[in-house]
Amino acid sequence: MPRPRWPADHRAAVVASKIDRYRRFFRRQVKNDRGRDVPLWSTLGDYSGRGG
Repeated sequence: MPRPRWPADHRAAVVASKIDRYRRFFRRQVKNDRGRDVPLWSTLGDYSGRGG
């Protein structure tokens, strides 16, 4: 069964919505243990010690 073809404006709206969600996620700030604002995404993973 073939997949439905969505209009280009619908696909563009979906992509724009995803970009907006990513942008909001990467701008989100939280307080670290020293009380400073740091990006939330930097606190999600374990520190690997590899420097990257």
